[in-house]
Amino acid sequence: MEAFTVSLEEPYVQNILEILENFPEGLSEFELLKSLENKNSLFSGYSLQDELELFQSHFLLFHILYHLDEILKEKKGLGIEIHCLKIKLYTIRQQQRDSSELEKHDPLREYYKDLNHLRNTGRKEVNELLNSFWKKYLAFQKKEEALEVLDLHPAASEEEIKNRYRKLVKEHHPDKGGDSERIIEINKAMEILKS
Repeated sequence: MEAFTVSLEEPYVQNILEILENFPEGLSEFELLKSLENKNSLFSGYSLQDELELFQSHFLLFHILYHLDEILKEKKGLGIEIHCLKIKLYTIRQQQRDSSELEKHDPLREYYKDLNHLRNTGRKEVNELLNSFWKKYLAFQKKEEALEVLDLHPAASEEEIKNRYRKLVKEHHPDKGGDSERIIEINKAMEILKS
């Protein structure tokens, strides 16, 4: 991919700004990509069904959004909330401008601003990223389900988990008249939470 400039004068940037201005409550990345696709823009050549092309369009959009966010903060007093579930323009108050210069280093912003990541990511790397995501997602989902079995909130501490487990084991142990299926469920939940 050849280098390109992110500036307010670029037609694809104007398309993005126009869409964001028309959705003051924000819109998802997918909705923004679909809207851009309809505007015959830089994004119209990507297939959102192909994993590599989906990654490329995602990366390119976020690359542009992070650069555009910096331009808008400097020139227009605006910022862009950038997340795959919500992309939204917002007005920056003076207090926010002063504190934004002290912002922490944002590795995600730096990742997307570097086009080498896009150039060096092929189908194999995209598949590895997706597999890693799904493994983490499924592990997270199993953890949530295990916490539900123990009737605990998602932010439960290790100590709370242990205490709740001990209490449930005492309550449901078959030797004390409890349900053997329930104790198996409790033990499986604890195994998941230990890993």
